Amino acid sequence: MSLNKGKIYIGLLREIILIWAYLLGIGAFVGMLYGAASKDFIRDIYYIIMPLVYLLLATNWKKMKIISIEIIRQGFIIAATILSFLHIFLLIVVYKMDIMASRGGIMGFESVVTCIGFYFLLETDKKKCNNKMARLLLMLLSIGLYVSRTLYIMFIIIGVVVYSGYIKSNIGKIIKAIAVIFIIIICLRFILPSSVLQYFMSKVLNSFTEISIKQKWDFSTINTNWRGYERYLIIDEIKKGGLMKQLFGFGFGKRLNLRMSIDLAGTVYNDIPTFHSGFFYILYKTGLLGVSALGSFFVIIFMKFRAIKIKYLRKINIGVLLFAFVQMFVSTGFFEAGAYAGITLLMGACIERRKGVK
Repeated sequence: MSLNKGKIYIGLLREIILIWAYLLGIGAFVGMLYGAASKDFIRDIYYIIMPLVYLLLATNWKKMKIISIEIIRQGFIIAATILSFLHIFLLIVVYKMDIMASRGGIMGFESVVTCIGFYFLLETDKKKCNNKMARLLLMLLSIGLYVSRTLYIMFIIIGVVVYSGYIKSNIGKIIKAIAVIFIIIICLRFILPSSVLQYFMSKVLNSFTEISIKQKWDFSTINTNWRGYERYLIIDEIKKGGLMKQLFGFGFGKRLNLRMSIDLAGTVYNDIPTFHSGFFYILYKTGLLGVSALGSFFVIIFMKFRAIKIKYLRKINIGVLLFAFVQMFVSTGFFEAGAYAGITLLMGACIERRKGVK
């Protein structure tokens, strides 16, 4: 199919479309088989289909020459600069440096775009960019003020991938970068309220225990390690469901029984339709075969990214992909359409044909 015939271009996404068709098909079939709730059924289809929509949009925009690598690079840099300024401005003027209160209002796609924009700007020649250092510092400050484990992990993973081959030859630059980050951390130590620092440190120290499923569950433990409790319930139900459920899951629309009543944001729940982990979400809805299909998606995208000819762009995309893979264990990842739209559009626009594949 081609744009010249007025049709959607799918050339670079055939394997990915097949994977998504399987996820949608098996999830929908099993869900209808077991009479899933219509509202949750439609929600699951929306969550699954949106990443593919973004990928198709980006590859078609590239094919139509609506966007180019330069437009992507400049777009992320400009957006990251504006969003960093707005983030800091809102935090100071509107939220009065109350970071906990600001998290719900300015914690979505903005932080992801800022992180990617930072690395695009870092790889830009100073002669082609006005006020490069000031803008980098602005973005770094914004990233620091999000006080987000997820964002810090993303920042570190992309940085390690992008600069893994340059450590020896650019040791001076790396030392300078570490020094700048260290200074920003020291400044944040005096700027941020002690309650925010204590909250963040407790989240860091609790990072592994909160996703652990090997523990006794009482109300206090569940409240502290909610994600781990979700995983425990999903694995327990999958085990008890028999071979067919293990292979094909419970289908779209199936809600997870919490085995208790719990108050979440003022609403009492006995079951939930979605979870904090993209991989466990797919496991519950489409089974082990669905998880295998999703794993194949990451492998295929990785192979396509290796074909990107521009070195810094190739490394940034591989770094973003690695982060997205890791993040799928602790959040909904690609299936959280809003926050990850920028990542998915970037990936779709930068996909290249693998060598030897026509």
